[in-house]
Amino acid sequence: MEKQSPSSIFHAIYVDEDRCIGCTRCMKICSTAAIRICNGTAMISNSRCIDCGECMKACNSNAIHISQGDLQSIFKYKYRVALIPAVLFGQFKLDVTHDDLHRALLSLGFTSVYEEELSAEFQIDAIRRFQQESDIKPVISSFCPAIVRLIQVKFPTLTENLVLVKSLIDITGLTILKEAANKGIDPSDVGIFYITPCAAKICAVVSPVGDEKSPITGFLNMDMMFDRLSIELQKIKGTVDPDFKRKTSLTRTEVKWSLTGGEIKHAFGRKLSIDGIANVIEFLNKVDDEAIDDIDFLELRACDQGCAGGILTQGNRFLTVEKLMMRANKKAVNKRHGPYYSDITYDEIKVPTVNPRPIEGLDKDISVAIKKMEQKQEIYKMLPQLDCGCCGCPTCEAFSEDVVKSLKPLSSCMFIQVAFNSKNDKGKEIIKKIWGDSKIVEELKNKLENDN
Repeated sequence: MEKQSPSSIFHAIYVDEDRCIGCTRCMKICSTAAIRICNGTAMISNSRCIDCGECMKACNSNAIHISQGDLQSIFKYKYRVALIPAVLFGQFKLDVTHDDLHRALLSLGFTSVYEEELSAEFQIDAIRRFQQESDIKPVISSFCPAIVRLIQVKFPTLTENLVLVKSLIDITGLTILKEAANKGIDPSDVGIFYITPCAAKICAVVSPVGDEKSPITGFLNMDMMFDRLSIELQKIKGTVDPDFKRKTSLTRTEVKWSLTGGEIKHAFGRKLSIDGIANVIEFLNKVDDEAIDDIDFLELRACDQGCAGGILTQGNRFLTVEKLMMRANKKAVNKRHGPYYSDITYDEIKVPTVNPRPIEGLDKDISVAIKKMEQKQEIYKMLPQLDCGCCGCPTCEAFSEDVVKSLKPLSSCMFIQVAFNSKNDKGKEIIKKIWGDSKIVEELKNKLENDN
């Protein structure tokens, strides 16, 4: 499969420049150094962003948004399928039954409802088979699209550790289309719309990693759908529809699949479950450095508590987990008799490969890039290494790279401006008292003078 160019990568997260105040909160929290502040506004790098949503959580100005799906677009199709994650049930009180939620979705205009996790057992088989056929350790779950993209950007050598199968969304989408085809329904008449708990899964629908196209037609944001469903649930409360019959039921395993720990008990060998993007990065750094090599399987989730902590969910993540656990233990079946759809094969759900994401380098010419790398290291050594963010870059290392790329002048560093401004003796004295003379070096002063 061809590598995507940075310009062709779809992102669901964007910045409202009119609202952004350039406060740097999003820049400092970004795990892939994808954000810069330019002219008082946050700018997101197309090649580095993984759509994890951490920047949106950090923004106090409501300036970072996620692309919205259009509920009216479902009516372009004769057969309108709502594909829902189990975590949607956890957004509502326990007195809202599965039947209630299915009926509410049908009243919004869908003709049928399916749960994403119906194909979890295919994932279980795929994980086990991948482990058996591969001598790579650790095998890393590809369930969370933000984690897949994180590995592409920040840990490119670990892309070969990912389970190379389609996402759970796509596997279930394939089963729905096969079921429709067996009934004589033209696939072009079927629209499958996924109700997403996060931005990364929007990207997985629009532009899946490792695959050319998703069988999913479109997406609908869970926060918007929560409001619409709450209204519909009030309308049907206390009513009975004698003609309604729910098509599907989830097993206990499937209800808990998207939560932290949902996958690991089904994998072989020694396994760990880690959630939260910062925790994941900390652990993957050790794996990448080969400091940890005795783990067989890693279940990684970008959000705390798994999909219960998705940026588009409305309920408290801990209460959501509690409600899903209660639903799983009290209302879900223990095991389905036979697979949900037996015609799906392993070859159909495999993806050829997941490549590292191409990040814009220092230069297209390798010899020039090597020289710029040396310049970058020289500049970084001279910087204060405080990572204050005043230059509009998240770290001094990122700033030194931007200087080498001629994206920012060296004088953008406030420390340097104060330290070497010949007219600002008071500023110099303040810098000396805080950081000492060792930070003020003649070579850096010369570079600054040349820059100006």
